[in-house]
Amino acid sequence: MVNLNTLHKDKELLSHDTANKHVNYTSKINSYSSQCNQLTKSTIYNSKTNKPKQYISNPINSPNNFKIFHQNVRVLANKTDELLLSLSDINPHILCITEHHLRSEEINIINLGQYTLGAYYCRRHYKQGGASICILNNIMYEIIDLNQFNKEKDLEIYALKIKFILTYLIVLCIYRSPSGNFSYFITQIEMVLNKLYKISSNIIVCGDFNIKFLDSSSKALLLESLFYSFCLESTVDFPTRIMHNTKISIDNIFLVKKNLNTITHPLINGILDHDGQIVTLLDVTSPPRKTPLIYIREINDYSIQRFIELLSYKTWDTIFSNDNTNEIFNFFLDIYLKIFQTSFPLKKKTAILNFKPWLSQGIKNSCTNKKKIVLKVEKL
Repeated sequence: MVNLNTLHKDKELLSHDTANKHVNYTSKINSYSSQCNQLTKSTIYNSKTNKPKQYISNPINSPNNFKIFHQNVRVLANKTDELLLSLSDINPHILCITEHHLRSEEINIINLGQYTLGAYYCRRHYKQGGASICILNNIMYEIIDLNQFNKEKDLEIYALKIKFILTYLIVLCIYRSPSGNFSYFITQIEMVLNKLYKISSNIIVCGDFNIKFLDSSSKALLLESLFYSFCLESTVDFPTRIMHNTKISIDNIFLVKKNLNTITHPLINGILDHDGQIVTLLDVTSPPRKTPLIYIREINDYSIQRFIELLSYKTWDTIFSNDNTNEIFNFFLDIYLKIFQTSFPLKKKTAILNFKPWLSQGIKNSCTNKKKIVLKVEKL
């Protein structure tokens, strides 16, 4: 595991004054981006021995890696474009999103581009909150039903199971409100882990726990001890929320370090005061992909000729014997559609996805130019 504490110690982040908040935060992003690039020339540590494993020139963007992203977005509806744009260079396989603030009827119509809404929890009585897991469209998965453990504010949780070649990977997304009942939370988390451990020991827990992990608070120690009893260890050793002169870590990612070689690092995208976290599983075999299918009707000379012949065999006298115009039309349409569907039946076909990189790059450049214009106006 690469220790990223030094990235925050090398350069002191600018203070967040109200007058210069946007400029300071932009400087923070630029400063961190240059430091984060050092990961491409770093040593990867073996999670089992904590000794240098090998030297890799570009560990994060390797095609053999599997990436999971988590962030508290606090209202997903008006941040989808910014979120997807900030992830365009990283392309994580899974998005764990907490505090989406959406109802069940709203979250199903959110457009997340190349991601499918896999599992989610929405509040019914209280406002805000919620947790969801989105996954790339072409990855097969199963939803693990954890509704029996959910309780608004105290524990909002859902999970996906992804099948790799030799094992299953279970991804949990958790949100706990600051005003939630911690006793209920810790008790139910243990019951959830007992249930999931029977399916697979490769569990990754992402979420906003609203517990100060860097301060080693009593709640943090209790939760970490519980996770450690299931061989799950914390991987976030950097602040995930920086406000004014305070740096805290209330978001975290837990996983089985002895089974996985991983890198965890922050993603500062300016969407919220919560920074995102990305955990990269190194050198893993990608899970089986879905075969995209489409339904088409084969229209050719033979099928057209058959369609014409079937129409010619049909007698229409009974249809026009009726005086009601609506009934005449309905009878005609019913016969016509039956012949049409018989002549041109639907057939399954494997879809060929033609990806146009110039299109996504054009959108990205356009959004970048807009941000530059806004920054210049604010400076004026």
